Amino acid sequence: MRAYDVASVESHWNAKWEEAQVHVARLRPAGRKYYVLDSTPFPNGSLHLGHVRTYSLGDMTARYQRLRGRCVLYVTGFDSFGLPNEMAATEAGISPDVYTADCISRMTGQLRRLGVSYDWSKAWNTCDPDCYRWTQWLFLELFEAGLVERCSAPQDWCPRCESTLARLQVEEGVCWRCGQVPETRRLTQWVISLGRYSARLRSSLEDLDLWSDRAKAILRSDGGRRRGDVEEVDPRLDDWLVSRQRSWGTPIPMVHCAGCGIVPVPRDELPVLLPVHAGAPYASGPLRHWAEFVRTSCPKCGGAARRDTDTLDCFFDDTWCFLVPFVCVVDGPGFAPDRYRGWLPVDIFQSGYDAIRYLHLYRFLGAVLHERGILEDAEPVRCFMGNDLVLADGRKMSKHLGNAVSPQGLLEEFGADALRVAMYWAGNPQRPMEWRRAGIEKAAAFLDASYRLVASAGSLPRSKEGVVSKAAQNLRRTCTKDVARVAAFIEAYRPNAATEVLADLRKRIEAFAERRVPTGRIGGADGGVLAEVIDDYVVALSPFAPHVAEECWAVLGHDRMVCQGSWPGGR
Repeated sequence: MRAYDVASVESHWNAKWEEAQVHVARLRPAGRKYYVLDSTPFPNGSLHLGHVRTYSLGDMTARYQRLRGRCVLYVTGFDSFGLPNEMAATEAGISPDVYTADCISRMTGQLRRLGVSYDWSKAWNTCDPDCYRWTQWLFLELFEAGLVERCSAPQDWCPRCESTLARLQVEEGVCWRCGQVPETRRLTQWVISLGRYSARLRSSLEDLDLWSDRAKAILRSDGGRRRGDVEEVDPRLDDWLVSRQRSWGTPIPMVHCAGCGIVPVPRDELPVLLPVHAGAPYASGPLRHWAEFVRTSCPKCGGAARRDTDTLDCFFDDTWCFLVPFVCVVDGPGFAPDRYRGWLPVDIFQSGYDAIRYLHLYRFLGAVLHERGILEDAEPVRCFMGNDLVLADGRKMSKHLGNAVSPQGLLEEFGADALRVAMYWAGNPQRPMEWRRAGIEKAAAFLDASYRLVASAGSLPRSKEGVVSKAAQNLRRTCTKDVARVAAFIEAYRPNAATEVLADLRKRIEAFAERRVPTGRIGGADGGVLAEVIDDYVVALSPFAPHVAEECWAVLGHDRMVCQGSWPGGR
């Protein structure tokens, strides 16, 4: 038997956080800001434990920074266009828009259940026309900057996915998505030139003091290579192939006119809608109503013209994720520097190393938008540490490899907090972790012991009268030191060490309480010290196990939620 009703406690506090809107950030920070951005998942199924590791780390950071008094913006979205979603929808026998919406709803529910403290009012998905309107706007911005061209060249073509592949999507000689060996075809495609920025971006890596050495080493590397079970790709590309021959993607906002050539769609006519978003049903393979979509008039001469039939790769959709919360806003969308000036750059971007390919593209876009006066800072991400993979039987846990472990059963059996703590406790985030059931059993036992400690001492008097015993003084000093160590380990990206300190501290508090509570002599000044120590312990536990920490805080008699408080030493 668990020490508390896990399902009831977790659903109760999830509802309380939502009701109080404690995680909603203002569009402009009112104080010292901290912007936490998680990598966006492909909504082509359910979450797996690799997602849980990444998003638990992001949430730990966001919760800790709020307790430090920062104005925290913590957001994510869904990378919902592209091949992964189209293929999954095709396998399921339904249209990608319906399939994707269902997956987003399912993943959102799982993330909420985990207690990930996103500002859900600012979440996005890339297949929403209100979002991909601005993806198209950015494509036109790059086109006007002379960085986009349409050229004929040999390209990697995946016969199974029926699409071209960028070089960074060919991993160890096979397609990143399906494992098929690509063919070489000469095709006319849309390409973004990175060449004039690549050398500058590599040389400025050393200025990124808060990036992990490993991340910088990967981005400096001369070629993609394999280290352990981590796929590392070569981001030093001169050309980035961005067009795809698939239906489920952002339409490329270009028009082909016999007289004027290739003409960009005027910005006030964006978005160029997919037929499914323009009221036409979707059909796999060639789009139904294709002729209606293709036929248009030339923006320059007004004559008959045709739309470009390629779509943008989902990597391009995600490249501007750090700007989406400020651009797709209710009170008037658009790129307005005064909206994001107070929040950028991102203070920490939380992602697995297997998604590091995006970072070169984020930095490229940041440099371009800085030159064009759209961004004040050319570097969009201040800190990137990176977490390694969750392994299953020694292999990367991944949906497309077929070995992903769903967290759903674990959530039902053990609860969200135990799953989170198991991820933190498993080891250094920058190393692979092999998933083992014993880890979550250990985490559940730790949380049960923490709750029992609070429940047994929750009614302690908080008197400061009388003489504090030497044992109580030692406990106070130990707690102060250990809570400071927990903070230092969070900031050093070592949650495994932080949880170990918390486990040891709980045992010390428990031993002190057990020696005194049964005798009835815990009142007075010693009782006040014990009550303060337990308070500090619960606050320090809350970034890791937020639901049970809130329950413990209520048991201790506090009016406000623990997430609305401050880190010990700050009050």
